[in-house]
Amino acid sequence: MIVKAPTAAHTLWLGEPLRLLTPGLYFVRWPLETLHRYSWARTEEARDGRGIPRRYKGSRVCVSEAVYDPPAYKVVTSDRLTIHINIVVHYKIEDLKKAFFNVKDLFASVETRLQTAIWNMASEMTLDEAMVGKVRFYEAIMNEFRDCKEQWGLRITRLDIQDVKPNSSIMKVTQDTIARQLKEDAEFARKQKFHSGEMAELAMTLETEKLKLDATALRKEMARSSEAKFDMSNMKHEEDLAMVKLKAGQARTMHENELTSAIQEMENIRIINRAKADSEAERMKSEAEAAGAGARVKSMMDAGLDKASFTNYIKWQQIGRMAESGSVQFMPQGALDLLGSMKLYRNVADTSREHPVHG
Repeated sequence: MIVKAPTAAHTLWLGEPLRLLTPGLYFVRWPLETLHRYSWARTEEARDGRGIPRRYKGSRVCVSEAVYDPPAYKVVTSDRLTIHINIVVHYKIEDLKKAFFNVKDLFASVETRLQTAIWNMASEMTLDEAMVGKVRFYEAIMNEFRDCKEQWGLRITRLDIQDVKPNSSIMKVTQDTIARQLKEDAEFARKQKFHSGEMAELAMTLETEKLKLDATALRKEMARSSEAKFDMSNMKHEEDLAMVKLKAGQARTMHENELTSAIQEMENIRIINRAKADSEAERMKSEAEAAGAGARVKSMMDAGLDKASFTNYIKWQQIGRMAESGSVQFMPQGALDLLGSMKLYRNVADTSREHPVHG
């Protein structure tokens, strides 16, 4: 025989469990070895929300993850109100031998245990707690199926609690209550808004009066501040004027000092230049005298004056110039004896007139 994925089967040998058949090709020794056949029933939710009983029969079972969508459970809370809980269960058969032989109807047993867990949890909760208690329902159901794998070979992989809602009568009463509460809240808010408007108007009036008083005080303060600023500006103007005068005096003193220094420097330069000019004039005069003396010497030598007489003549000339520059006038003694003869004296005198001595 052939077992297709994702199903599995189990065989019996003379009515006793023999072997598990996973997907593949097998040879079954009939009539001693036969396939175990099952018949499981459960109630599933139709599209319109009604519960439809279904029965599953056969020898091969799907061993991959499957979905069970039971109809909404109608339970009563601790405050005696009826609610509807709609859930979806994801499960997987992991041990087919236990699912076949440890429980007569696996699907019916799962449905019963699921309903029991929901009823027990709802009986411990009020309506308000049940409406927001999806987590508590989830924990209760998972705890109920904790040992299901060991007993039946089935594991709950996921649990989705789609909604928790009261019945239609409670829903209508709740909606009416909510609508009445909303209306009362709106009326209260309107009254609060009216009173708030009055209070806001009163607060605005008080604020306006306060602003007027603040404006009056501010104007007075500004007037006092303006007077103080005017006095301070006058004082500052006087201080600035005194500072300008002080700086002008300092600048004038500095200018006078600089002018005095410039005049003194010009005077020093003038004195230095005058000294240089006098020195240059003396040098030129000395050079001229030396040139004139050379010319006289040449002329006198040409006239026949010997060297000794010329030396004496030069001395006489020096003595004469000294006498003329002083306060006492005198005539050197023995001038004729010094020159030797009148003829030489006349020659010397003529030569001196032609080449005068510059003293």
